[in-house]
Amino acid sequence: MGGPRAALAVAGVSLLLTSCAPCGQDPLEPNDDEGSPFDGGSLSFSLNEMDINFHDQSDIDCISYKIPDPGAADDPRMYVEILGASENVDLSLTFECDNGEPGGFTCEGEVLEEPTCSNSGKEPELGFTYDCDAASDEQLGEASIVICASRPSPDKLCIDYTVRAYLN
Repeated sequence: MGGPRAALAVAGVSLLLTSCAPCGQDPLEPNDDEGSPFDGGSLSFSLNEMDINFHDQSDIDCISYKIPDPGAADDPRMYVEILGASENVDLSLTFECDNGEPGGFTCEGEVLEEPTCSNSGKEPELGFTYDCDAASDEQLGEASIVICASRPSPDKLCIDYTVRAYLN
């Protein structure tokens, strides 16, 4: 029989799958809440920097710092910064006087009733001042802070970043 011939074309498709393994937990984990933060040591006029990462999309990193009484008549400003993150980061700070209630707490230039503040962005920063010894013009008193960093809308699995904290 001399009819039309059906041609059969076979296309080959090859898929190359690469797996993206999650990055390892940073040495500061577990520190996923304010109740169990990593001890970052004491803030001073020297730069305190630590490299850290969000090791998965739901990771929250919390670090505590002691603030020894700097003993200055001019109240120094304390800073906490997140550097190098390629996504938006929520940065929150909770402040506490080691002995009693703060006589004053100012964050980002605003006097706040509650000693907490926050900022968001790719490299959020918080600057704050305090007075834990309202009876003295020369002393600020000792204090502690806990900072927590999280990602509100994580795009990537892992993000490396640096936490920088210091007095100025």
